[in-house]
Amino acid sequence: MSMAALLRSFFKRLVKDVFSGDRRRNPLFDPSTLQPIATPRRLTSEERAQLDT
Repeated sequence: MSMAALLRSFFKRLVKDVFSGDRRRNPLFDPSTLQPIATPRRLTSEERAQLDT
């Protein structure tokens, strides 16, 4: 796929998503406010270690 074809398909999808409202359909964000449903937080070193085991 050439760079021109790649950019063309990217912008075509971008315009479609903006006008159709698809960019607002995400289960992690409230569609009316665009704020995250849960407050993001960083894991501590201990929490990360637990995930690795």
